Amino acid sequence: MSDDANDPASQEIRDAIARVARTSELYRVTTYKGWRRHKDGSGKEITVELLDAGPRDYGRWMVIATDEDGREAHGNPDSDLKAAIAGVHWFNLDGDVVD
Repeated sequence: MSDDANDPASQEIRDAIARVARTSELYRVTTYKGWRRHKDGSGKEITVELLDAGPRDYGRWMVIATDEDGREAHGNPDSDLKAAIAGVHWFNLDGDVVD
């Protein structure tokens, strides 16, 4: 994933929104869609959102996954994107998913 959040224009946009909207937390969101397969061969569509808070000491990345039934899985924010993805509680979507 490109590191657009380090782009000065991206930071300028983030700062402008934060100032005008008086936000304390502001994320750039990248969305992916896919299928999560069950042991019986069926599956559900999922949406995975990568939330990027921009450069900071801790918690830059947060991941939220939602299935087509509206169930959500997320983990703790992390400075490392791969760790944030690995930390998602995927089992909250459904317990019989093939690894």
